[in-house]
Amino acid sequence: MKPNKFIPKRHHKDFWFIKQHRFDTSNHPIIASKDRCSYSLKTILSQQEELMLKGITNSLQCKAREAVRIALYELARSPCRVDITQVDHSRSSTHQRGHTSRSRTYIAQLSKEEKMSAISQSEIYKLNEQEVVRLAIIRLAKGIKDESITKLTNSKKIKQDKLADEWAKLNKDKPASSSSQALKETRDFWQEFNRRQKADDYQFKSLDEEREAKRFNEIIQQEQLREDELSLDQLAIYSLIARYDYTYEVAKDIHELQMLEADEISAMSFPEYMTYMKKLWLEQDKVQRQFEQDQEERRRAGVQRREESIKKFLEECAERRSKWTEEQVIEEKIFNASIIGATELKNQLEKQLHELRSKGLQ
Repeated sequence: MKPNKFIPKRHHKDFWFIKQHRFDTSNHPIIASKDRCSYSLKTILSQQEELMLKGITNSLQCKAREAVRIALYELARSPCRVDITQVDHSRSSTHQRGHTSRSRTYIAQLSKEEKMSAISQSEIYKLNEQEVVRLAIIRLAKGIKDESITKLTNSKKIKQDKLADEWAKLNKDKPASSSSQALKETRDFWQEFNRRQKADDYQFKSLDEEREAKRFNEIIQQEQLREDELSLDQLAIYSLIARYDYTYEVAKDIHELQMLEADEISAMSFPEYMTYMKKLWLEQDKVQRQFEQDQEERRRAGVQRREESIKKFLEECAERRSKWTEEQVIEEKIFNASIIGATELKNQLEKQLHELRSKGLQ
């Protein structure tokens, strides 16, 4: 596969916290239609159903009137029947939460053909005219949200990258809103939380789990206890002893501190918990940096000691060699030649040494 020479767009990964569903409905038959909307259908919506209508209006990027017309149009041309639960939710007799207490009147303006189609759908699903309008709104809103509906007639869903680019252009020089900033902080917090969790899991898995399990069983046997009779607190204490070789008193104190910390955390609100964890991470990072700094200082000190030792050794060697006779120098060269396997050089040096000794004897 050839490498992609284009840099992939990743804008929405940086600031797209919640996925948005938008359709380009400019070529939809309803938007392109020039038929007069002289017929009407009246319905009553609950607060949640009214929010659903606003939601599909945003998703379809059109006015509420066109959004309802598109919802009815897509309902009539759906290749499969609507989920029975959605049909039940649209009925006047429903008791489903969010679909009761209907008090918001809405009048849908339709063309003659669209009204006849809506009446036909009401007969199929055994609904009245008010209920079929609600069904169309509920079906489209939920389908877009759960992404069971990703395509409409002549209307493609807009990709997240394109939406991100448009958002970036509109908000290029604007500061982040407080809600957006809070959402980003929450996202960053959980990313850091998961990263540290994976690092901790890897660290614990790298320990000798077999040794720990064996040590735990040895401790239980020494104490003449049965594992299935131990409380959760006792299991935690003996696990600490097996893992870190603590005494029982130290392990018990540590476990009690852990339980107190757990109680404090459980009583925190999420912002308090986030602040607490960030402070804890800062302390952990500070300890880790100090540990790494100490290790680096020890490493440098060790290197310096080795360098000083080597330097001293070389100086001593140089001092000894300065006092050597010519015969001792040749003997060292013969020794080095034998180590590297230079036989011819070794023979020449031995001959030279023999001649030097002969002259000395004379």
